[in-house]
Amino acid sequence: MKTLNISTSCFLKYFIRCFLLLCLNLFPSETGISLAERDMKTDLAVQHIHRVEVKSLLPETTCSPSTKGEENKASALKVVHKHGPCSELNQIHKENTPNHTQILDRDQAQVKSIHSRLGSKKMNSDDATTMPVNSGDIVSSGDYIVTVGLGTPQQKLSLIFDTGSDLSWTQCRPCIGSCYKQMESLFDPSISTSYVNISCKSNVCSQLTPVTQKIPRCSTDNSVRV
Repeated sequence: MKTLNISTSCFLKYFIRCFLLLCLNLFPSETGISLAERDMKTDLAVQHIHRVEVKSLLPETTCSPSTKGEENKASALKVVHKHGPCSELNQIHKENTPNHTQILDRDQAQVKSIHSRLGSKKMNSDDATTMPVNSGDIVSSGDYIVTVGLGTPQQKLSLIFDTGSDLSWTQCRPCIGSCYKQMESLFDPSISTSYVNISCKSNVCSQLTPVTQKIPRCSTDNSVRV
């Protein structure tokens, strides 16, 4: 009798297992496994995971110019990282090199600036153009700079190389308005034979206010001072 009971019990267990497996195959949409799979797919669709190597945010340790053999051409610009080994500014103030957290914060601020600029664009029938005003901190956080010769004879100055803006600014002597400290010398228009003042009545002058949020001041020679 014991042998019969044991055999019957084993048979029932085997039968129940086979029945459960058959149910899972015949009705997969009603099982807990399919629900779990759907929940997992839903979670994966909602989550956006981006892994960034901290090392990739920092500039290279060795100087590797972006252009080679093009220095004598007028249309070629040597682009260097502001805090990289090729930058002359970095050699002077190495202690100002940002860490990876500061780099991420600046990149995020610049992306927000570009998105706000694109979102504020409207199609107008007239020729008027509205330009959004962004914080000056975003401009000063440009990571790439180019050395440009301004004036005749040329005065070499470092300008921020940013594809998100169509303007490049530099300070001039004498700096009367909103001036700030910079490591390089200011551009001196008095020693440049190709420099021309902007008239206060020109269209260019009227476009300065929405960009700088300041009313241009006219000097005694009827030229614009920002």
